[in-house]
Amino acid sequence: DFDKMKSLGVSISHENWLTPFDREILSVASSLYAAGNEYQSPLMIYQALSGNREDVKLTPDMRNKIIQSLKKLRLTNIEIDSSQEEKVGSERIEVMTLNGQEVVECIHFLRNSPLYEYAAGKNQISRVNISMLNVPINNTEDNVILKCYLLRIITSIKNPKSKLKPIIRYDTLYEYLGLDESDKYIRIKKQLIRERTKEILKYWVDNGLIKGFEEETEGRGKKIVKVKILL
Repeated sequence: DFDKMKSLGVSISHENWLTPFDREILSVASSLYAAGNEYQSPLMIYQALSGNREDVKLTPDMRNKIIQSLKKLRLTNIEIDSSQEEKVGSERIEVMTLNGQEVVECIHFLRNSPLYEYAAGKNQISRVNISMLNVPINNTEDNVILKCYLLRIITSIKNPKSKLKPIIRYDTLYEYLGLDESDKYIRIKKQLIRERTKEILKYWVDNGLIKGFEEETEGRGKKIVKVKILL
């Protein structure tokens, strides 16, 4: 959680150039490394993002987005306690054999992300079964961002020490996904996000992560503006 990191005194250089997608790539790559995967291919990272290790197809566009995201993260410096600046250590390998198969593109992680190590040291790592990301929706960049963000919020809400209310506001999702209010298709896009959110939450109800959810309204017009998570 970048915002929580900042409250603890962690400075992230070029923070504005890191997108929500970059944050999810960092989270997944760090988790894979922590699980013993020193060598990772874009397909491995995409499989983790999709929650499906077998039946997924990595498109050239998504493969390029993952690689570009890793490049950005690799060049992003952090400063902890205003004393030590570090960067994620990794190197790119063009061709190698990974898990018995020849991989055209592979990244060798020389160490885990300092952000991950810092959070782990403070016991701030949430652990969720990867199957919870195997939501039956297309794994577009926006959908990946949405389901990962929702999962992070819900695991935070479920933390016994958390003071967060079990409420997710739709306007927060619109902002996180970078919707432009001047877009002529803004209403359609907002509707799609709400429908996609309900699909994701229903999958988690069916798989036992949450007990249910309810949309709630505000104002005289009874406009649906948030969803309450039933734990």
